[in-house]
Order: sequence, then structure tokens, then C-alpha cells
Amino acid sequence: LGATRLLDGDPTAADAIDTVGELRDDFTQLVDAAGLPGDVRVRFGGEAAIAAETVDAVKLDMRRIAIAVALVTLVLLAIFLRSLVAPVVLLVAGALGFLAALGLTAMLSEALFDEQELTYYVPLVGLVLLVALGSDYNVLIAGRIRAEARKRRLREAIAVATPQASRAITVA
Repeated sequence: LGATRLLDGDPTAADAIDTVGELRDDFTQLVDAAGLPGDVRVRFGGEAAIAAETVDAVKLDMRRIAIAVALVTLVLLAIFLRSLVAPVVLLVAGALGFLAALGLTAMLSEALFDEQELTYYVPLVGLVLLVALGSDYNVLIAGRIRAEARKRRLREAIAVATPQASRAITVA
């Protein structure tokens, strides 16, 4: 406590946001140590403080959104596919795809641009887009297979419908 911190870099960078978090912790300890009443509040201003609050809010929202997206996707896939196992497998595959894409993005960001941090909203946007697109494509393939299965045996329907759906997915 009592150390002076000067933020002389990018106020929205991870270092500045971490410093704001440390200052919050330090001031909480100072208020407690001073014996001030419990309703005393310490506030921070400036770009770094706003960035820190935004990152905290996005982290909290990302958890909520991830759970909501997973549940809604699971229910919709279960209804459309008329199965319980397939939607879970597809959802897990989508989550693994998201994690792989996020890891690859972080690696390429560092290798190509010498950036060691991603903008705070990249994981949230990536999660929503990849899960949404992955679900759409799975539904498209399942719909094509179901349509072909009306005219053919299931094995033949899969063999015919998958390439047709794959072309549409590739274009998308």
C-alpha cells in the first residue's frame, strides 16, 4: 500500500486494467484499515477505470451468454434432430471448435502482429458467431438428410445429402 502507480501507456491495455484492479484492492484495504464506515465508497475515473469496468462486465456477461446460448442451442437441436445425444455431441464439438479457434487466434495474433493480448470482446463475439453458425450448418445438414431419407434408405440419404449441404455450407 502507498506505492505510487503511474499509468503512462495505453489506458485500455491489460497492464492498465490490471493496475486499476490492484488499486481497487489497495483502496479497499485502506478503507478497512482506516476503520471507516461500511458505506464509504471509493470510485476511480479515467479511461483505464472505464476499460476495467467494461472488461469486468463483459466477462460476467460472457458467462451468462455462453450458458444461455448453450441451453437454447441444445433445446433447438434436440427438437429439430429429435434426439438427446446428437445435440450434446454437436454442442461439445462446437465448444471445442470455439476453443481451438480462440487458441489459434491468440497464437496468430502473437506470431503475426506481436500482440500478446486480444481485445476483451473477441471471445464473446467468437463464441456467439461460431456456435450460431455451427448450429445452422448442423441443422442444414440434418434437414437435407431428413428430406433425402423420405426417398431413400438412411445410409444412401446421408451419402447424397451431405455433399449437397456441404456445398451450401462452403458458400456460406
